[in-house]
Amino acid sequence: GELAPESALLKWARSKGMSSCLVPATFRMGGSSSSSSATGSGAAGEDGSSGGLRGLMPDREVAPGDVVLTLPSSLLISYDTARDSDLGKALQRIPSLDPESLALIWTMAERCDAESEMAPYWASLPSSFSTGLSAGEEVVGRALPPGTAVHQEVARAREHMATQFQALSPVFEALCKAYSAHLQPHMFTWEAFLWAAELWYAYAIQVQFPDGVVRPCLVPYVGLINHSPHPHVVHFSRVDPESGCLRLRAFRSCAAGRQLFISYGPLPNPKLLLFYGFSVPHNPFDAAPLMLALPDGQRPARQSILQAAGLDLAGQRVRGGGRGLPPDLLACVRLLAASKKEVQGLQKRKGVAAELRAPLSKDTERAALQLLRDTLARELRAMQGETGSTGSAAGQATQSSA
Repeated sequence: GELAPESALLKWARSKGMSSCLVPATFRMGGSSSSSSATGSGAAGEDGSSGGLRGLMPDREVAPGDVVLTLPSSLLISYDTARDSDLGKALQRIPSLDPESLALIWTMAERCDAESEMAPYWASLPSSFSTGLSAGEEVVGRALPPGTAVHQEVARAREHMATQFQALSPVFEALCKAYSAHLQPHMFTWEAFLWAAELWYAYAIQVQFPDGVVRPCLVPYVGLINHSPHPHVVHFSRVDPESGCLRLRAFRSCAAGRQLFISYGPLPNPKLLLFYGFSVPHNPFDAAPLMLALPDGQRPARQSILQAAGLDLAGQRVRGGGRGLPPDLLACVRLLAASKKEVQGLQKRKGVAAELRAPLSKDTERAALQLLRDTLARELRAMQGETGSTGSAAGQATQSSA
């Protein structure tokens, strides 16, 4: 029968020189495979509609140091790929067209070309993405509270794309008129433009080539590997100058039939939701900002102790993932909860930073932790008031954008 898109992609990539022990599969939330598309059962889409999340698993035991995938650099899709294509050569005649816009136009047209050499790659991609760039305003507001830095970043990115699309509209019209036998208006709709932009945002990785230049690249087949803050492969973005290949080498073991992960970087859930459309439960890179303030009592004395200890109340954060409380944060709340006598004692000590790294007393430690709990509760209430929801949008998101 007809191969699933992921299996067809594997067959195509191997025919182009890729070697890998990784095969497509669908996975339950725990990471074990529920089926393998390499054996013909098909794989889930980005929404897990076939009963799981699609990804890659090794067909054998992987040990630290093992190469799990080797991909010829000729399969990497970069801005240069778009520029050097027949369409790219025509687009280069437009002086105002930047490399990013050229790549987006080429992507919009190329994915519709049934005779494209990369047709198996385009066929393996989702028909739509669920990132913060295309989600509705209401969804974005629930997941990313208005006023936060990431929400503002979403707004800027969406505005940039809308402006870019509007500026390119005359180019789309001219292309369809000049090459009507090959290019049609349906290839250049807002939806098609948004799809191409999200593809490059979510799937491109920064690859260093032997000439030392780092280029954003779409990487066929590697794009099926999902993200985890605890990955099996960490260094995968440099083309080996001797072999001319991109090599993925495991730094920790992975059992056969278990999902293998890479890392997209130390990204908190708001960033993952914005650019990739998913979140990670107990993400160790999540951080909640806290608004801490000096109490009225002994304010000048406490401020001088903060300065002597090299501490700053601004920018203190609580990180997720069970990583414990940051030492600087604990030191700050200990000082804020310290009694008048303890403050006076701290003023006289030279090693005040070291003193605040340990509990000042049982009572003060309890008061400090209570202050921290009260502060977190206040921040959560403020966020819920802004979003109009008490649920966690991040917790309801999927774990995979692949």
